[in-house]
Amino acid sequence: MVICVAINPLHMRLRRRWSGASGRVALAALLTLLVALAILVPLIIGIAQAALTADARLIGSNVLRRLVTLTFTLFALFFLLRDRDALIE
Repeated sequence: MVICVAINPLHMRLRRRWSGASGRVALAALLTLLVALAILVPLIIGIAQAALTADARLIGSNVLRRLVTLTFTLFALFFLLRDRDALIE
């Protein structure tokens, strides 16, 4: 929810350029992808560094659990961005 509020000005600016239902879905998908990349790229680099110095099994179980949480968060972000107008009313 915090991410959705934080990127709302950018979302509204881009939404004026992309009209229609297909534009709404494409914009929500694009912004969700950008947020996912902003989270995953540094995370993958950190995991690679940690894997060199720690027990890989311990890291793997923690990463899997947090990856499930991140997946649900990204789905929620996509639907919040896509259906923003209906949720505000």
